[in-house]
Amino acid sequence: MKRIALHGIDINVLDRYHKALHAQDGKLLLAEVSDGVLEQIERTGLLERLGEENIFPETPRVVYTTRQAIRAGESWLSTPSA
Repeated sequence: MKRIALHGIDINVLDRYHKALHAQDGKLLLAEVSDGVLEQIERTGLLERLGEENIFPETPRVVYTTRQAIRAGESWLSTPSA
């Protein structure tokens, strides 16, 4: 799994990354997503393409959603392909 920081993000770059991963049967999970970034993702329609279950908003508990995303990714990786 690769971790990157999303502060001032370009939604188009994020969308292309999602499409590239999806084309190779991969999945993009976003953790510690700030309210501002989440608003951008929602406003542009990217949330529908990514899936709400793959977005983990930031919380006051440090790295809490990062751990949730890691568990979700590990679970996804351990599920046999259809």
